[in-house]
Amino acid sequence: MSLSENQTQLLRVVLLAGVVAAAGCTPTQSAESPTQASINTTTHTTIDASSRAESKEVEETSPPAEEEFGQPNPDLADFLDQTDSRSVVVRLDNTVYALKETNASEQAIGENTWVWSDGSFLYRTSTVDGQSYQSSAALLSGEVVCDTDLPLDHATAKPTGGYVMAVTEPFSDSERNRRDGTDYAVPFFAVDCETGESQPIDSTVFYGSDSEFGLIVTVGNREFHGAGDAEGNVDFVNEDGLSLNGDDYAGYHTFSDDGSLVAYGDMQALASPHFTNLVKVRDTMTGELLWETKLDLPFVELWVLDDRIVAVVASAESLANGEAKPEAVVMLDRSDGSILSTIEVNFSLLYLGD
Repeated sequence: MSLSENQTQLLRVVLLAGVVAAAGCTPTQSAESPTQASINTTTHTTIDASSRAESKEVEETSPPAEEEFGQPNPDLADFLDQTDSRSVVVRLDNTVYALKETNASEQAIGENTWVWSDGSFLYRTSTVDGQSYQSSAALLSGEVVCDTDLPLDHATAKPTGGYVMAVTEPFSDSERNRRDGTDYAVPFFAVDCETGESQPIDSTVFYGSDSEFGLIVTVGNREFHGAGDAEGNVDFVNEDGLSLNGDDYAGYHTFSDDGSLVAYGDMQALASPHFTNLVKVRDTMTGELLWETKLDLPFVELWVLDDRIVAVVASAESLANGEAKPEAVVMLDRSDGSILSTIEVNFSLLYLGD
C-alpha cells in the first residue's frame, strides 16, 4: 500500500475494517491515519450522511461554530504564514496540535491510535485485538462531542444544536472477499451523538469479485466512482465513465473542492508500487492531463487548495522502513505545477485549509 497521513473526510475507518487486513499494513504504516491504511484517496469535501438519507429525521449540515481556544503555537503560526493558510492540524509524536488563525490547542493521542481531521473535528479510532473499535470526534479545542464503538467516518453539527456522526458496521473477511459475482455494500448509519438515534444511509464502499473494493466519492455536485486493488491504488471514472487516471497506475487521489480537477501520484514513476515522486493533475470533465511535476523525494500526503497544491515528502529510506517520516512540505502552483517553495517540517500534516 501507499502511505498517506492526509486526513480528510473520505472512508476513514470503514476501510480500516477491510482494506487494512487485506493489504497487510504494519502498525507503523497505519498508526497515523486511517486513510494511509486504506485507499490513499483524499478529498476536502464532506461526504454528507444526510444527503444520502432519504426522508430521514437525523440530518447533517453545517460545521461547528468558530471556537475560542488557547494561544497560537509559534511554530504553527510561522507555518501558516509560509503556506499562506488559515488553519492547520498536525501530529508530532503522540500529540496533535491545531491552529485556526490565532486559536491554538493540543491534544494527547494514544500510541496505537489512528487520527485525522477535516478542519472542524479531530477524529481518532483504535481497535482492540483487531475486532472491536473505540472511536471519537472532538472539536479542535479538545471537547469530545461524539464517541462510538463502531468505525467512525465523520461528524457534522446540526442546525438545531448537537452533533451527528456517520459510522459503519464492522464486517467479516468473508464478506469482503466474496467471489460469487455480487458486491457487498458496507452499511453506513447516521447516529445522533447525544441520543444515539440511528438511521441507515446510502453506502459508498463496496467489496466484490470485480475489484478489491469499490467506492463512490461526492465532491461538490460531482460524483466519482472508483475501483481499487490490493495495493490501495484506485481507478476513478467521472459521471460519463471516463477514466481520471488516463493510462496511469494511480493513488493518493485528491480532488479540488468543486471537483473540477484531481491530483494524484503516478505509481509507475518509481520501482516500488508503494510510493511515488511524480504528481499529476487532470481535468475531471475531459480527463486531460494538465501538468505533471517530479519531486526530489516521494510524497506521503497531498492537498489541493485554492491556488496551490501541497505535497508532504519523505525520504525513500524512511518509507522502506515503514516510518513515512515527513521531511518537508512542497508548495506547487496549482495552474502549472511549478514549485513555489519548500518548507522543512518534523510533523505529520493532518489538515491544511485556506
